[in-house]
Amino acid sequence: MRMRFLLIAIILIVSAPGVCAGEAGTATGASLEKVPVEEIAGDTDLRIKEGFDYSEYYGVIRSEAEFERFWANVIDIRSGFLKRLFGAPPERPEVDFNRYTVIWFAHRGANASFVRSIGAVRAGDGGRLSVTVTAYHSDFGSDGFDLWKIPRTDGEIVFSVVHEYEERGP
Repeated sequence: MRMRFLLIAIILIVSAPGVCAGEAGTATGASLEKVPVEEIAGDTDLRIKEGFDYSEYYGVIRSEAEFERFWANVIDIRSGFLKRLFGAPPERPEVDFNRYTVIWFAHRGANASFVRSIGAVRAGDGGRLSVTVTAYHSDFGSDGFDLWKIPRTDGEIVFSVVHEYEERGP
């Protein structure tokens, strides 16, 4: 119960007017600009292959080549066993990397069941982009992943993960 209260308090502080709304006068004295984050719709049966290196379970994709390397780790769990092991990965979504940067998050890396929300803000001076992913934990883990696109950026992107846990009764 204390953990849930602490998480709620943190969320309320971070979402208070002037902190994430892009107003001047934040705790750092700089304004923050909300950055639009758009989910890349994907098949819910897509998963990350066994053997994926989860030492990095979120990241940034800025080019077709990087996207191709990431996508080589994706399988469709509806496919037959042999196809899952040896077949080609499912069709990759189209992304115009001249306009967008892709952000990805693999659930298993955080021992999460799914992602509840994502948000991104940039310092008003065009500084680094901060991405916050809220990962939800319940009785099951997931080999799933999420993809989002944001307006193209070549700057630094810093991730933080907020963990929410399922509450259980007696």
